[in-house]
Amino acid sequence: MGLPPQLASQPVLIDATRSIRQAAQQMAESGIGSLLVRRPEGGLGLVTDRDLAFAVLCDGHDPGTSVDICTGSRVTTVTEDHSPFDIARTLARRGVSRVPVLDRDGVLTGVVSSDDLAWYFAQELRRLAQAIRTGFEHESHPPAPAGPNLGRE
Repeated sequence: MGLPPQLASQPVLIDATRSIRQAAQQMAESGIGSLLVRRPEGGLGLVTDRDLAFAVLCDGHDPGTSVDICTGSRVTTVTEDHSPFDIARTLARRGVSRVPVLDRDGVLTGVVSSDDLAWYFAQELRRLAQAIRTGFEHESHPPAPAGPNLGRE
C-alpha cells in the first residue's frame, strides 16, 4: 500500500537566497507553517515557522539574512511507495513533523506532515468503526432463514 494521493499537500518552495522575512511572509500568505528551500546546488532544505522564530529571536539573525541559515544539512524524504504507517515511523524515528515526498524518479510531488497523518488515521478509524457498527447491526438482526415455510401458513 503506497501513499494515498490526497494525503500529501502541494509543496511550496522558496529559493535559498531569499530572506528569513520573505520566507515568513510567504508562509503567512500561503497559510502554511513550512517551506521547502531550493538550494543552488540542487538540494532541498526545509524551514518551519518555528525555525524562523528561533533564528531571529534566539540566535539573533537579522530578518534580512538568507533563509538557508535556518535549514538543516539533510532533509529526510519519503517516496510515494511508502505507506502512511511507514511515513509515521519515519517521522518518529527522525524526530521531524513533516517530510517531502518524491516520486520514483526523485521528483518532488508533495509534503506530508504529522497533522496530515493524524487526519488520515482518524478517517481510517472512523471507517473501521462504521464497519464494526454495521457488522454488529447484522449480527443483532440476522436475516430470516431461507427455505420452506416450516409448517407456518
